[in-house]
Order: sequence, then C-alpha cells, then structure tokens
Amino acid sequence: MAEWYRPQLAVLVDAPPAGHAWLHEIKFDGYRAGCAVRDGQATLTSRNGLDLTRRFPTIAEAAARLPVGTAHLDGELVALLPDGRSSFHALQHGGKASSAGTTTLAYMAFRSEENTS
Repeated sequence: MAEWYRPQLAVLVDAPPAGHAWLHEIKFDGYRAGCAVRDGQATLTSRNGLDLTRRFPTIAEAAARLPVGTAHLDGELVALLPDGRSSFHALQHGGKASSAGTTTLAYMAFRSEENTS
C-alpha cells in the first residue's frame, strides 16, 4: 500500500452520534481507493495496495488535471447507472452494464477532518 494512504473506514457503533453537527457518507458499491496527484500525474491505489491506475485511466487522467501541485485523496471508484445508483457489476466490467444502459465512471472523494500536518 502507498505509505500515505490510510482509508477512512466505517466503524460499527450501537447508535449514531448525538447532535446535528455530524456528517455521513452515502454507501457506494465500488472500490475504495486513494488518489495521489503530483506534478500533473495521478496514481490510484486500492485499500489493499493494488495499483488501479491502468484499470481506470479516465479517472486518473481527470485527477491529473486538478489545479494542484500535490494532493492525496480518499474516495470510492464507482460506475453510476443512468438513475444515479452505483453498480459494482458494471464497475467490474469496465463501466459496461449489460441491461442497465450506459454507465459513467466516477471517483467520489470523501471529506476528511483528519489533520495531516
């Protein structure tokens, strides 16, 4: 695994936190992945340390165009169906959904409250 990448993973609890100031994320059916951007190049890394860059070149190319010198992102690689649902089956088949119509490959970056400085 890339040294910098530690995915924020869900934690099982008995009840949600109290109050109105907590955030949640939508559960997408995809691959959890880190994205490292440096000097116009992007690398996608699975939570198990596999390089996913060649498998999802359009995502890496889009991330490489971000207006940053260096960035580390945590997110989910997903294939979105026309109705907005994610499809793990379509993602496994390169974004092709046999009977569900055209899909869109996307990277859903998560917000982090962690201070890395």
